[in-house]
Amino acid sequence: MEISVTRTGRSLGGSAEGERADLRRRVLETLALTDRRGYGVPLESCCSLFYEGSAPPELVESVIAETPGVALESGLVVRTDRRDLAGLMAERQRNHSGHVPFADTVANDFVGRLVSSCAFVHAVTLTGSATSGGFDPRDDVDLNVFVRDGTKYIVYLWSLALGTVTSLRNRSKVTDEMGDLPFLPKIICINVVWEDGQVRPFRRNDKWLAFELLMHRPLYGAPYLEEVLIANPWLSAHFPQFFEPGFPREGSQEAAAFAETPRAGRSLFAFLGRHPRLLAAVEALSRFAVIGAHRVVALVRSRRPGAVAREAFVNSVKRPYSVYDIPGREEPIPEAALQARAGEEPSLG
Repeated sequence: MEISVTRTGRSLGGSAEGERADLRRRVLETLALTDRRGYGVPLESCCSLFYEGSAPPELVESVIAETPGVALESGLVVRTDRRDLAGLMAERQRNHSGHVPFADTVANDFVGRLVSSCAFVHAVTLTGSATSGGFDPRDDVDLNVFVRDGTKYIVYLWSLALGTVTSLRNRSKVTDEMGDLPFLPKIICINVVWEDGQVRPFRRNDKWLAFELLMHRPLYGAPYLEEVLIANPWLSAHFPQFFEPGFPREGSQEAAAFAETPRAGRSLFAFLGRHPRLLAAVEALSRFAVIGAHRVVALVRSRRPGAVAREAFVNSVKRPYSVYDIPGREEPIPEAALQARAGEEPSLG
């Protein structure tokens, strides 16, 4: 499908110094976006993810050298106050290719089981460290799910059940403090479940959400995801890359193949889909079950300050799409969702 959207947000004229100043601004914008996700990016990746459109590496490198608060360390673009972490970040980048096949295998299997058993799912995307280039054996596998209106919590709860099967199959996997739960490791992490009415268009149209979507990789439902892009032309103001030929648009053949196998549960969800009142009642019950499960997990993590802080931050930046936001009755978007990571922020002055 061909998408035509006007590129905006970048000045193509003006003086040489004005263009350099604009590039320095875009370097800082890009750095803030990548830094909030907790990693540095190689120069080439930084240029392809560059805010308001990709730029030549040699040009970006020269601008980084003259921009206060930004450094090119161990081949990664990082904040100067995080230079001491660049070595560890670079090591994760180097080891990524050896570890990410596990994430791909787990994700494709899970998505195949989810889609083949639940007709409410429109699309699933892979995100997190598996797409940012720094997947570690301790990481969980992050997914975002797009579903039919009125089924957010049903699909979320079913995903938790299917995720338990994945955990049972990989019970010996080592995890970090976010995934270290009693009895079984957390391997599948459903970041967000978006209902159709929440994404066409998105209620938010900020650069933070745009960057999160830029880092997605389609696993299932590529045609639906194309429709979501068309419904959100504002994305081009932040990242014209969305509408360029190189943007990933194909789903996973492995996930599609797994999805063709009939699974238990499909007839039940099909029955619910034909009975709106019953569907609404099951959705309401599922919401209580999902929120209850999250509170139990929060209680387990309550003695781990790092995990508690991370959970609070993640929930805030997901707003108004977190598990605690009921579609149609979402809470206001908190300031933390629209801000850079706390610390010594780079600036132009």
